Amino acid sequence: MAYINRSELDSSIQEIKQQCASYQSFLSDISDKVSQLNYSYANFVAYDGCDVAGSLREIEGTSLFVFKKKKVDRIVISSSDIESYCNRILYEKEELDNALAYILQQLDSMTESLEVIAIYLLQVESCLEDGTSVSFADRLKSVSQLMKDDKENGYEFLHSMPVLEEGEFGFNSFNQVFNYSGKYLRYFNEYGIDVFAPLAKIGDINFTSYADNEIEQYSELYTRYYVDIMKCQEKFTDLHKAALREQLGTIILEDSDSSNNRGASNVGFTTSFGENEKCTINMNMQDWYFSDLNNADMYGLLVDSYTHEAGHVLDRYLGKQSGTLFYSDGSGYSKYYSSLQQVPGANTGDDVGTGALCDYAFDSPQENFAESVTEYYENYMPNANGYGHYSVSDLETIEFKDNVTSYDVFDSILRNGNMDGIDLSS
Repeated sequence: MAYINRSELDSSIQEIKQQCASYQSFLSDISDKVSQLNYSYANFVAYDGCDVAGSLREIEGTSLFVFKKKKVDRIVISSSDIESYCNRILYEKEELDNALAYILQQLDSMTESLEVIAIYLLQVESCLEDGTSVSFADRLKSVSQLMKDDKENGYEFLHSMPVLEEGEFGFNSFNQVFNYSGKYLRYFNEYGIDVFAPLAKIGDINFTSYADNEIEQYSELYTRYYVDIMKCQEKFTDLHKAALREQLGTIILEDSDSSNNRGASNVGFTTSFGENEKCTINMNMQDWYFSDLNNADMYGLLVDSYTHEAGHVLDRYLGKQSGTLFYSDGSGYSKYYSSLQQVPGANTGDDVGTGALCDYAFDSPQENFAESVTEYYENYMPNANGYGHYSVSDLETIEFKDNVTSYDVFDSILRNGNMDGIDLSS
């Protein structure tokens, strides 16, 4: 299936709430009951070997001599089964406790906890044969295992299973506020970033909704792209990932109306400055994606474009830490930017990337920073044929003195958040 309907998700969430109420009560009581059973068992086995009351009697024996002796019946207890059952109950409870604890731990870093659990639960249920009855506890354990496996695979399942919703939401798009009303896809991720894909062609002041028979087709296209940009983020440095978690609030995947696309570029970064500021990345896939889906270079360019916008997010994140609007506004980067323009071959004078950096990378320090972030990760970017489209970052070809390269500069920025200790003299 290309998506989960909101009605399915709500139904699953309701079941989780109902089952958890009784399940948590059961888990809280079971330890006490097992403790009582173990206590009774301990008292019971204490009688092993004890005399049976009223069984004392004399018996006679005949051999070479005639004798009399006293005999008493003794209690013999064999209760290994009771102990085994108690241990088994405790083991099962521990497994269930661990499953629940793991789920809650993982959800600490995800948005909308119950919705995410419900998505995994629906996947578990879809694998059951018709008419199969499985307890909620066993399904919960399966959900826990599915989440563990999905985490190891970079959350590929979670990223590829959006929820089809209908309603209204507003978003920043190329420095404008746009209000959308209609059907849309909502994607979930471990970063807690809100990701929406309006199922319509978006114009400046209007939109044209997709027909019902187009929704599944476009859902698959949006999802394929979303999975790939999440994959490429796995190659980001820890510092860059931290910037996304704190600074990036919303990603909009958009199919714009080419006849009325606000005269904007195909991708855009906006931020609302203030105490609780959050950045928005708007990805317009009309020209580069939907029109030529199987063109590997164009598809790679689209993924690179997302990384470029994510570079703006990092630039703003580091700027806040250094007391400037953007990190690229600071004196250190300004010196680097000036020196860079003096390096032969750094600025090719075109937009197709025949040299180290395209002309667009010299429109401003901010665009240079974002484009250089893309170049830093360039050898990791996916395209239609998978990873490895490039082998060497072009930043390595831009050299300053003592063999210091632009790659060294951005390696320091992306890992340490600064350029400390780097001599940029040409």
